Amino acid sequence: MSSEKEVQEKIATLQILQEEAEALQRRLMELEILENEYRKTLETLEFFESIDTSVEALMNLGGGVFAYVDVKNSKKMLVDIGSGVVVEREVGEAIEFVKNRIKKN
Repeated sequence: MSSEKEVQEKIATLQILQEEAEALQRRLMELEILENEYRKTLETLEFFESIDTSVEALMNLGGGVFAYVDVKNSKKMLVDIGSGVVVEREVGEAIEFVKNRIKKN
């Protein structure tokens, strides 16, 4: 009898460990997606840092709909620093901000 109980306990422990492993895998995937988003943002910011004029761009409106926009001031960006607080930063500062976010994740 005691061996049957031990087997059941080991199965229960295995199920708990499997659930934890799956949760960790999901979190890892979330972090990879976030890092990819940050990398794309860095590429875009570095592009803005390299130009001296206004630029025409596509803005994602959501739902697969995009609009053409003219970016007149490409040297200042609005950066969400948390809790819904947005501050204006130079492009270089925005780049450093994103790099720091990548390091923290």
